[in-house]
Amino acid sequence: NYIPPGGKYGRLIYLPFYTRYSPYLIGFMCAFLLLERGATFRITPPIRTIIYITSSCIILVLSFITWSDSNYGWTPWMNYVWITICRPIWSVGLGSLLIVCMVGYGGVFSSIMSRPFWVPYARLSYGAYIFHLVNLGSIYAGYKSGVTYTFGVGLYFFFGHLIIAFLLSFGNFFLVEKPLMNIESLFLRRPRQKTK
Repeated sequence: NYIPPGGKYGRLIYLPFYTRYSPYLIGFMCAFLLLERGATFRITPPIRTIIYITSSCIILVLSFITWSDSNYGWTPWMNYVWITICRPIWSVGLGSLLIVCMVGYGGVFSSIMSRPFWVPYARLSYGAYIFHLVNLGSIYAGYKSGVTYTFGVGLYFFFGHLIIAFLLSFGNFFLVEKPLMNIESLFLRRPRQKTK
């Protein structure tokens, strides 16, 4: 993200699948904790408060810290630290917040995030993640000159890429995922048990 365009960030850091192992393992550990302990263990109020504050700070800081790079520039060591810790730290913040929500201490956050409104976005988000790189590559590879970024251009690109990625994911869901789920259900249908 924050290595100059001439750098090798995309090829060495962003594209390889193994750079995402640490968030995956942290998510796996969170799920394992919930499976082993169950979703009924108690978290004392002081520990809950510490988890809320810490995970909220982690998520907010990691979401907005790159503003300082875009406005003031980072030294190379700051880039290296960012690239090394941003994904695992984000996973720790999000995972701890989700564990607190899963065991019943989510409060308002949990009630908002468990609304049926989010179900379509949850089903399409992985597809949007998969298609966003193709989307970015096809659009940016077509430019014949550099783009001067302003706030308006950045906003336009953000929402444009977001909408295109979700539209591609929507098409993928109905043309590939849903038909394959229907076929899978035919092969994995359990036989009915006879009642005595």
